[in-house]
Amino acid sequence: MDMSAHDIGVHRGGPGERRLPFSLPLSVQSLGFVVGAVDFLVILAAALGSALIYHGLVLRAGIQIDRYVAIAVISFVDFAVIMGGRGAYGAERLLQARRDWREVAMVWAVVVLVTLGLLFVGKVGGNLSRGAVGLFFATGLGALLAWRSALARWTVAALRSGALSHRPVVLLASRGELEQIDAAETLERVGLVARTIFTWDGKTPAEHFAGLLDRAVDITRQHDIDSIVVLADWSEAHRIGEIQQALRAVPVPVYLLPDHNVARFMRSGNMAMRGLGASVLQRAPLGAVERSVKRAFDVTLAASGLVALSPLLGLVALAVKFDSPGPVLFRQTRNGFSGRPFRILKFRTMTVSEDGDAFRQAKRDDPRVTRVGRFLRKTSIDELPQLWNVLTGDMSIVGPRPHATRHNAEYQERIGAYAYRHHVKPGLTGWAQVNGYRGETSTLSAMERRIEHDLYYVNHWSFLLDLKIVAKTLQVIWSDEQAV
Repeated sequence: MDMSAHDIGVHRGGPGERRLPFSLPLSVQSLGFVVGAVDFLVILAAALGSALIYHGLVLRAGIQIDRYVAIAVISFVDFAVIMGGRGAYGAERLLQARRDWREVAMVWAVVVLVTLGLLFVGKVGGNLSRGAVGLFFATGLGALLAWRSALARWTVAALRSGALSHRPVVLLASRGELEQIDAAETLERVGLVARTIFTWDGKTPAEHFAGLLDRAVDITRQHDIDSIVVLADWSEAHRIGEIQQALRAVPVPVYLLPDHNVARFMRSGNMAMRGLGASVLQRAPLGAVERSVKRAFDVTLAASGLVALSPLLGLVALAVKFDSPGPVLFRQTRNGFSGRPFRILKFRTMTVSEDGDAFRQAKRDDPRVTRVGRFLRKTSIDELPQLWNVLTGDMSIVGPRPHATRHNAEYQERIGAYAYRHHVKPGLTGWAQVNGYRGETSTLSAMERRIEHDLYYVNHWSFLLDLKIVAKTLQVIWSDEQAV
């Protein structure tokens, strides 16, 4: 397979791994908004142009511009709602560079009927020129067809020239399939580019294959990877299963491309994943809109909390300082979103500040807990400095509680689905905590029950669920007997 056009060189990360340079001059995610804006301008221009031409050349009379602007707005809203409902503004569809003349014509016909119906019901049709309105519907269709045809040509040229952003992916591919399918060209035509390509064949030892997957996870964590694409012989079920299991550790979508045998019987554009006919091995935990909503909620509560609680935080800091020797704040490395390490902040509640392998979980009546610390832990006031972790983006208000790195490594080996809890940011409070799984986890079964609740949260997230957890947290703080 000729990949020279992408200047692939051997990456120093190990055998079987190749890297592509890439650039991100323009975010392709914004393409749908741009296309929608141009659709509105095209429809508005058609409405005003038709009105000016018909009133000026045929009727030779003045016009009321605002009425034709209103018709344009109504028509655009109808058009955008229907096209949006059909996925026509999604990057996946737009990047296929298809001239959807039939779809545009059918949707516009519906728009004409709906708009005429609204004009009739609103009894405003008599104040408009039927000739100008008819000309608008005709020119509107022609203008939209011409614009969409130009868009299809432009996306092809923009993708090839780099004027339109290519979203970076990690490609995992068997060498046999790479010889059959031009994967780089397939990805490029839909706005994707492989940042790194990991390859294997039938002779690849199991330990090397496992190491290859570990490096793929590391690359995904270290860089802003859009998704992971797998190209494998579908008869290699054991390999695909290993890939799916290993990639649970990263919260990005994972797609399985059809192998060369299956691809012969598929038409591009009829299935999932940007017209590539790919199967979804792992979905993204939250969409872009959901992440934005959650982040806005986090920033609002964290900033408000830090300001409102600043007198209390100051008093607690003094109490910790005078109660026992040591720092006011306790810092410890925890694993966060996608398993990335970060430094969590808490008020110090113990006479020690253990981290890493030296960390020992606090137990009930632990002699290391100070007098002030016991009250802080009981009331969860010791967790309040984590509002700063939320504000900086390492944590969320609601999410699975982050575990110490030692426990994280231990339980990831012992509990199969453990890695899924890293598909969202860790939280100050979580579904497990408000359901009784707060504090010490002295047995494997206790941790398994906590993880079950964490995974429920990941799979059922909603803004209302976050609000419910926050409200329930306030209720259980004073009555929870599990705090140590």
